[in-house]
Amino acid sequence: MVVALGLCFALFSFVPGDDGGANLVGPVGATLADFVLGGIGAVGYVVALLSLVLAAGALLGRVRLPSLLSFVSAIGLVLGATLLAELIVGSEGFFGHPAGGLLGLFSSQLLVSIVGPAGAALVGVGFVLL
Repeated sequence: MVVALGLCFALFSFVPGDDGGANLVGPVGATLADFVLGGIGAVGYVVALLSLVLAAGALLGRVRLPSLLSFVSAIGLVLGATLLAELIVGSEGFFGHPAGGLLGLFSSQLLVSIVGPAGAALVGVGFVLL
């Protein structure tokens, strides 16, 4: 729960180019937020909030450990969301990072070169629905 809260505080107080003075979690939070936004882009906010909800549910005894299928589905959701974020927003950045992070940037460029923009969007939707 503490880690999930720290990640939320770090992401929601992130200021691009800041060395940690404005971040609520300090320099570690600024670096962590920069890493998360660089890796998975705007999807990092959703992941942080979902991890907070899951941690609270586990703390209250309402959430069990996820199965392997749930874990694979969550990875597909993150991959599809980063891909779609990059396809929708395009080359415009999000706090100095690609909208889908490096994962979305790489996967979108690879899929667009193979199956075109519409095919890449269909693959992204398929991953989200996985």
